Amino acid sequence: MNLLNEKLTDVQFNRLKNFIETTAGIKMPYSKKIMVESRLIKRLNFLKFRDFTEYIKFVFEFVDGRKEIFNLIDAITTNKTEFFRENEHFNFLRKKAVPHILVNLSKKTDKKIKIWSAGCSTGEEVYSIAISIEEERLLGLRLSDFFIYGTDISVKVLKTAEKAIYRLDSVRSLPDFIKKKYFLKSKDKKDLLVRIKPEMREKSMFGRLNFMDDNYGLEGKFHIVFCRNVLIYFDKAIQQAIIRKILKHLDKNGFLLVGHSESLHGLDLPLKKIAPAVYVKI
Repeated sequence: MNLLNEKLTDVQFNRLKNFIETTAGIKMPYSKKIMVESRLIKRLNFLKFRDFTEYIKFVFEFVDGRKEIFNLIDAITTNKTEFFRENEHFNFLRKKAVPHILVNLSKKTDKKIKIWSAGCSTGEEVYSIAISIEEERLLGLRLSDFFIYGTDISVKVLKTAEKAIYRLDSVRSLPDFIKKKYFLKSKDKKDLLVRIKPEMREKSMFGRLNFMDDNYGLEGKFHIVFCRNVLIYFDKAIQQAIIRKILKHLDKNGFLLVGHSESLHGLDLPLKKIAPAVYVKI
């Protein structure tokens, strides 16, 4: 079935736009119409629908279509990431954030550092955090243990994060000693894949979370939250609402890291900026 010329009508696009913006909070300007078309055509082909009319009716009017909503969101959301993206943050994590937190934890029974990667995509950020802390511990940092919780709205990317299997070319730019210490190569040399070693995978857990939910359902508080390159998809009012909900799960004097292209300027939040794209909860 040839769907290459299939187009969304303005009415259909607006229905999808309103649903995505209401459900996931993600801005969907008309300029994204062609992108939405191209990504959803793959779903039409997979489900063997003849056109967008059939697909949209299935999603919104049939009970069986409710499961497709997860695939719809997966298809439309953008998941761009890489290992040690915006590397300054990982240097800050190792040299300043973790040592500072350890001073406060020294007086407590539970000395485990807890970190939340909010909008973790396929997991590269989570494992970059784990490797950074582990490297610092090997250099003499007195740290008993740490735990990283990665969340994302996309079920598809979370499956990749849990498997921790990546293309070999995604780690080519990493130092050789990091690759040897933390990644496993496939035994089949034709299989150009690597996997994070079990010791690092054991430090993490993943779960689905929609920033638009009223309650994030998280237990306890985190010492550090990475919420990077996520806020750009929301308008200012939603950004403020999201950060307020995130801060409920961040320890006082805990660190919040956002993307370098993101700014919390003008938002009414109990935060103090201490470094580029780094804030402390006050």
